[in-house]
Amino acid sequence: MGNLSSLLQRNFNEKPRHQKSGVQRIETLWSLISGFRLLTSKDILVLLILGGIILGFFHPLIFLNQLPSFRDMYMFAYPMKVFASYSIQQGLIPLWDPYSGVGTPFYANLQSEIFYPPNFLFYLLPTKTALKFFIVLHFFFGGVFTYLFSRELGLSRFPALFSAIGFSLSGSLISIIDTTSALCATIWLPLVLFLSHRLLKSLELKWMLLTGFSLALQFLAGFPEVFVLTLLSMGMMVLLLKKGKKGERGLAGVVCFLSIILALSLVMGQLLPFLEFIGLSTRSKGLTYDAAVQGALHPGHLIKLFIPDFYGNPMEVRPTPIPEGWLKGIYLGLMPLILAILATFRLNREKILLIILSGMAILFSLGDHFFLYHFLFPLGLRIVRFPSKFFILATFTLPVLSGYGLEEIQTLVNNRRNPNHSEKERRRITFFLILLMIAGTLGVLAWVKLGLVWIPKLYTWNDSFRPEWAQTFFSNSLTPSLRSLTILLTSGGILLLVLYQKLLPAFFKGLVLILVVSDLFVHNFKLMPVVSSHAFEFPTRTVDFLKAELNSEGCSDELSGCVSPFRVYSTPLTQQGAQLLLASHKYDEQTILTATDLLIPNIGLIFQIPNALTKGSIELASYEHYRNKLESLWKPGYRKDPLRREEVVYKALLDRLNVKYVVSVVPLSSQEFDLVQEGPVKIFRNKTFLPRAYRISDKDLFKAPEIPTDQVVPVKIEQMTLHDIKIELSEEGGTWLVLTNQYYPGWRAYGDGREMIIQEVDALFIGLELPPGIRHVEFKYQPSSFKIGLFVSLWTFLVILSVVCHRLFVVIRNLRPVANNKCQTTYNGP
Repeated sequence: MGNLSSLLQRNFNEKPRHQKSGVQRIETLWSLISGFRLLTSKDILVLLILGGIILGFFHPLIFLNQLPSFRDMYMFAYPMKVFASYSIQQGLIPLWDPYSGVGTPFYANLQSEIFYPPNFLFYLLPTKTALKFFIVLHFFFGGVFTYLFSRELGLSRFPALFSAIGFSLSGSLISIIDTTSALCATIWLPLVLFLSHRLLKSLELKWMLLTGFSLALQFLAGFPEVFVLTLLSMGMMVLLLKKGKKGERGLAGVVCFLSIILALSLVMGQLLPFLEFIGLSTRSKGLTYDAAVQGALHPGHLIKLFIPDFYGNPMEVRPTPIPEGWLKGIYLGLMPLILAILATFRLNREKILLIILSGMAILFSLGDHFFLYHFLFPLGLRIVRFPSKFFILATFTLPVLSGYGLEEIQTLVNNRRNPNHSEKERRRITFFLILLMIAGTLGVLAWVKLGLVWIPKLYTWNDSFRPEWAQTFFSNSLTPSLRSLTILLTSGGILLLVLYQKLLPAFFKGLVLILVVSDLFVHNFKLMPVVSSHAFEFPTRTVDFLKAELNSEGCSDELSGCVSPFRVYSTPLTQQGAQLLLASHKYDEQTILTATDLLIPNIGLIFQIPNALTKGSIELASYEHYRNKLESLWKPGYRKDPLRREEVVYKALLDRLNVKYVVSVVPLSSQEFDLVQEGPVKIFRNKTFLPRAYRISDKDLFKAPEIPTDQVVPVKIEQMTLHDIKIELSEEGGTWLVLTNQYYPGWRAYGDGREMIIQEVDALFIGLELPPGIRHVEFKYQPSSFKIGLFVSLWTFLVILSVVCHRLFVVIRNLRPVANNKCQTTYNGP
C-alpha cells in the first residue's frame, strides 16, 4: 500500500516543492508533451510506406467501387451498419430492432458497435462509402499499432515495419473482414499491449488512463473473446516483463487492474445491457461441448502456415480431407515464419512472452484436437464458439517475433557484437537455414513421390472427402507445394547472402520487402472476394413487391414514421436453399441478389422489411424455442395435404407471428394462402394472420392450437416507431391486449398516462390486462440497464476529465512568471 500511495502522491501532487525558474518551466512543459510523442519524422515516413502497401492491397475497395462479399459481410455485418447509421441519422439511438424476429434488443448486442468511435464514419457518410474507409483504416491502424509495439520492444525501424506488414496482411486478419467486430477488436490488441508496456515501465497515471481508454475502445468494438485474450496477455506481461524491487510487480499488477476497472466503468453503458441480453439468450448456460468445438483448427490446417493453398482455394467449394475451420486462412508468409523461428535462438523476457502467447494461441485454436481442451472446457471455454478464434493472438505475436529475427540478422550484418560471438551466431543461423531448405526440399519431393500413398493413412474418408477424390486432391496440392518450396529457397538464399555480406543492406531490405509483400498479396488477396457495391442494396422482385405493400399500408421509409404492421416469413425449405447458396462459396453479385430475393434473415434491416426470422451470434432463448417449434412442424407433405394436424398448428403459429406474406421456392396449396407473385421465388399472402396488436378475452386462448377468429378484435395503432408504440382502444373487445412484440425487460406500458404491468403471453409476446375505461395505451422501451450503465459511464468520464484538467491546471500554473522577491538591504556605511 505504501508503494501505491507514493504513486498516487507523485501523480496528484499539486504544489511544487520550490518555485521553478523559466528554463525549468519550459523543460516541465516539454517533458509533458514529449511524454506522449510516439513518432519521429523518420517513423512517419516508414508508416507512409506501410499505408501505401495497405492501400495497394485494398485498391478494389477504394478505386474500383467494390466491397467484400463473403460469408457474414452481406448477411449480418452490412445490414447492422445500415440500420444503425440510418437510425442515428434520424436522431434515434437504436436500442431496439423491430425488423428482426418479433423484435430484439439491438444496442445490447455488442456487435451493433453503436458507440464505437470509428463507427461514426457511418453516421456521416453513405454506408457503402463508409464501409470502405472503415475497413482500410482499421488495417492501417493495426499496422501502426504493431509498429509502435515493436519499437517499444526495442526493434529498429525496418524490423518494426516488417512486423507491421506481417500482421496487417496476415491471412487470419483478412479472414475476419466479414466479422467487422472481430476485426476491430483485434486491431486494438497491439495498442493495448504497447500502452500496457509503457505503464509497466513507468507506473504513471497518464499511461494507466490511456491503457484504460484503449481497452474501452476494444470492448466497444464488439468482440469480447479478443478482449479477454488481451486481458490474459496483459497478465502475462505483468508476470514475465516486470522486474525490480520486491513488491514492485504486485504494484504493477494493481495498476494494470485499475486500468481494467477504468475500462469497464467507461463501457458500463453497453456492458450492463449486454449482460442482461446474454442472461436471456441461448448462451446463458454456455454452449455444449460439441457446439463449442465446431470450427476449430484441425492439426492438418497448420500445414497452411507453410503451404497456404495446400487444400486449394478456401473461397471455393472443393473436396477436402479435413473439416473447414472458421478462419479461412492463417498464412503469415514464409520468410516471416522463418525469421520468427530464428528469433528463438537468443531469448529475453519479451521473446519468451511472445513465444508463450503464440504457443497457447495455436494449441487452444485446435479445440478438441488439443488434449487439455476437454478438461479446461468447464472453466470458461464453454462460452467460446469456434476455438480457432484463439489463433488471432498468434496472428499478432508471430509477426512481432519475425521482427526480432530480422533484427538479429541486421545486428550480425552490421557487426554490432563481439566478433567471436557473431561468428558463432552466424554459424548457428547458417546451419538452421541450410537444414530448413534441405528439409523443405525433401518434404516436397517425398510428397510428390509418396503423397498418393500417404493420403489414405493421413486422412479419414467422410462425406466431404471420398476415395475417388484422392487423386484430384493430390494433383491440386503439387503446384502450391512447389511454389512454397521456391519461396522457401529464395528466402533462405537471401538471408544467407546477406548474412555473409554478399548483399548490400539497402538492397537486402528492398528484396525482403518485395518478397514478403508479393507473397502475402498473391496468397492472401484471394481471401477477400469482392463484388460491385451496387449489389448490396439492389432491390429485387421480392423486395419491390414487399416495399410496395408497406407503402400501401401507410408506412413510409422514415424510422420515425411507422414500422410495418405485418411481418414476412421464409419457409424452412427456402432458408435451406439460401444457406446452400451461400455455402457454395460463389461470392459473386448473382449470389447476393438471389439471397436478397429469398429474403434471408437480417436483409430486412437494409430495406426496412420486418422479417419473422433473424439470425445472429446471440439469440433470445424464448424466440429460439418458438422458431424451433415452428420449423419442426414443417413437412414436405404440407403443400399436398393441408389438413394434417401438424400443418394446422404450423399455420396457427405463423398467424400468431403476424406473418402476412410467406416467401417460398415451392407452391403452398393450402386454401389459407393466395399466390400473389409467381416465379422461381414465390410470395403467398396469409389470409388469416393476426394483427400486430389485438384484444382477446383470455390469454389462456393461446394454449389451444388455433385462436378462434371471433375472439380477436384488432386495435388501431396510432404510431409505431423503434421504441414507442401508441394504441387507441375501442369500447369493444376482450380484457387482454396482446402486442406481438418480443417480451423483454425494459418494455413499459402506460394506460391513459398511468403505468401498467405487462406480462408474457404465449411464451413470447407482450400481454396487458386492461382495466375498464382505458382508451389509450402506449408501450415504451426504456431499459433500466441502459440508463444505469450510461450513468456510470458518464460519471467515470467526468471524473477522468476532471483529473486531466486538474493536472493541466497545475502544469500551466507552474509556467506562470514568478515575481522576484525583493531583498531588503541596509547600508551601514564604510
